Amino acid sequence: MKHLTTIFFVFFTHFLLAQEVSIKTLDIEKKSLSNINVQILKNNKTIDFKTTNENGICSFSISNKGNYTLKFTSLSIKTKLVEINTLEKSDYEITLEKQITEIQEVKIKARPKIAFAKQDTISYNVKAIKDGTERTVEDLVRKLPGLDIVENGKITHNGNILGQVLVDGNEFFGKNHKMATQNITAEMIDGIDLWQKYTTMSGNQSTALNLKLKEEYKGKITGNTDGNYGSKNQYLTHSNIFKFNKSGNLALITDFNSIAKDPISTMDFIEMTRQDDTDNANESRMAIPSFLNNDGKVEKKNNQFGALQYAKSNKKFSITAFSMINAIQTDKFSTLNRTAFDGQPTTYNFNENRSEANKGIFGATQIKMKKIFGDHSFLYYNFGYNPSEDQFNQNLSRISNATQTLYDTDNRIRNNSYNHFLSWTKKYTISKIIVSFAQQTNSNNTDLIIDSNKPLFLNSLSKLQQNLDTKNERYDVNIQLKNNFDFATVNFKTGYSYKK
Repeated sequence: MKHLTTIFFVFFTHFLLAQEVSIKTLDIEKKSLSNINVQILKNNKTIDFKTTNENGICSFSISNKGNYTLKFTSLSIKTKLVEINTLEKSDYEITLEKQITEIQEVKIKARPKIAFAKQDTISYNVKAIKDGTERTVEDLVRKLPGLDIVENGKITHNGNILGQVLVDGNEFFGKNHKMATQNITAEMIDGIDLWQKYTTMSGNQSTALNLKLKEEYKGKITGNTDGNYGSKNQYLTHSNIFKFNKSGNLALITDFNSIAKDPISTMDFIEMTRQDDTDNANESRMAIPSFLNNDGKVEKKNNQFGALQYAKSNKKFSITAFSMINAIQTDKFSTLNRTAFDGQPTTYNFNENRSEANKGIFGATQIKMKKIFGDHSFLYYNFGYNPSEDQFNQNLSRISNATQTLYDTDNRIRNNSYNHFLSWTKKYTISKIIVSFAQQTNSNNTDLIIDSNKPLFLNSLSKLQQNLDTKNERYDVNIQLKNNFDFATVNFKTGYSYKK
């Protein structure tokens, strides 16, 4: 009974001391303000927090009478502090001033256009698509309308592969698009133009993507290096150095790796080693080295790649030259089990282990020069030199019917190809005459040795040693006359070709 009396006394005392404070908020026109945030503070500490209702009223229950501070806040009013004394009264009407933010000027900006077409050129505004995630030109190209990059690294426009990638109008490693798109950073690019009727140095019509550099990247050395190292001594390093200025564009690209990542593909090899002649000129292609083929059986492959490029172009004279070299070491291993079908002799059953090792090297050097004369004629010269060497070793062990056959093969192939092409082209109103001379030399040397523990032929011989040397030379002289009439195009060509 004593405890109940104490609890009742405390509750009754609190009830007598507690005070209800009512707040009503009005604007200067004496209209109620709803959704106003009201705080009641004591000694700069918030005691309670309320929001006015639709009639602009809220109330607080305070335990002790005395001096308090009311703070009124809202997006629609100016913040206001009001001092109150609850000993004097408990109902308050507070007038608040509405907050009006005057906007001096409103600018409505339309989304910038990404592409502009003018005659045969489409200019892309790269600033309109950049969001900071782009690392290389390849990342930029993928975001531009109509452009894409296919699996082999080629740039396409509406599904058609473009001819070349240029840097400020200068050629960049021939027709190998990846050398530009995967090495030049997106930060260096100020704009991109698609030239749908680009005239090559030899006078052919093609398409090209021209990368326009920012001014701050001209006239100074720029570049970057990436390096990675992992387990089992695996490594990958890639670097590029550029200097673009009025005296010419210079680029050096290197790639060293042990993870079977080929710096260039088989298609890149074909395009970078073939001669870019005038229309309908005879072309020859080098034999593709075996070490460029990744057939899925590669255990280990090391690549050491380096490429150097120089290019300069103006209205009267143009020159572009590049040289690259790639050394490769490849180890392969494969197994094969064959079981005879019903009715076949058991000699068809065998188990085979095959190990291969390649040491190869190839290079490519190409120089193009073009001199333009005042009578609408020009002289064009192209030189190419492409050496390669393929050292191939294979060990084969085949077990059949408890008999083991061993083969050891050593094969060394050396190819050298060099060519010269010189042409003079004269343009008239609707006609064009081309006089050209081409010379090409291909030489091949092959050494083959096969050792076996069994006879190789239907005799007692178990070893084969073979040497093969071949050399081809070709000379061509051609005269072409092209007439573009309104109703038809008429071409005439005559010439002499000699080959031995």
